[in-house]
Amino acid sequence: MRYKDFLFFGGDKRQLFAAADLAKKGFTVRLLGFDLLKSEGRLIIENDLSAVDKADCVVFPVTGLKDGKIPVCFSDKEYKLDDALISRLKDKPLFCGKAKSFTGSGLDLNDLLERGDFTLRNAYLTAEGALQIAMESYEASLVSAECLVIGFGRIGSCLSKLLKSVGASVTVASRSVEKRESLRENGIKAVDTAKLESVSGFDIVFNTADAVVLGDAVLKNSDDLTLIIDLASGKGGVDKQSAERLGFTVIHALGLPGKCSPKTAGEIISDTILTILEEEYGWQKQA
Repeated sequence: MRYKDFLFFGGDKRQLFAAADLAKKGFTVRLLGFDLLKSEGRLIIENDLSAVDKADCVVFPVTGLKDGKIPVCFSDKEYKLDDALISRLKDKPLFCGKAKSFTGSGLDLNDLLERGDFTLRNAYLTAEGALQIAMESYEASLVSAECLVIGFGRIGSCLSKLLKSVGASVTVASRSVEKRESLRENGIKAVDTAKLESVSGFDIVFNTADAVVLGDAVLKNSDDLTLIIDLASGKGGVDKQSAERLGFTVIHALGLPGKCSPKTAGEIISDTILTILEEEYGWQKQA
């Protein structure tokens, strides 16, 4: 099948830039859930669900569904994934994030967040956004600032390199013995996350771990002047009630690619969609 008509259904600025990138490449691109916008160049703004029928592919927000509803930032309307909508979406390639939020729909879902190429490229954008927040929120220079990065996955790795590049002193907390040894071999201080009893002595703590690492026991032993930037999804990795009670400043920074670099994040979405179409659906670029 020649996939040439895309519908972007809900979302934020990332979706707009992804849509614009596909339109620039010659695809027909429609927007649903963007009716507060008057015009978006060559993008077609739709106002009802008949737009789904016209599309070869549908792109949902990478944030997934919220209580069964499709998140919209540029519309006052509410769109729910009900049986009527599911029947319209059958037999179409669908692109989304957090596919688990669509559980039971039986749709042909492609979760962008499950792809290493997508998450790796977004990790750098998240790290850039975290650095931007630190520069705006920390009242001294990052040069020689004592920074702790909890977790050394994709985001933690990118963030550690960025912090070192601006002259910060970086310590990484990881549960992996192998990662800690590798870090030390490359001149980065490393500690065992499981043995973290305090964050005193650090000016800024960046958490990337999904589990609650900075709980009441750790925070009670720490200096409340430490700025905490929590990058973990969901409820994060900080006991928010304890942090508030003890006087810590905690910034739970979610969705940084969409907030700090929406154009690049959008282009990553469009690139990944075309890669999936090529790999999974036999789509080929037209000469």
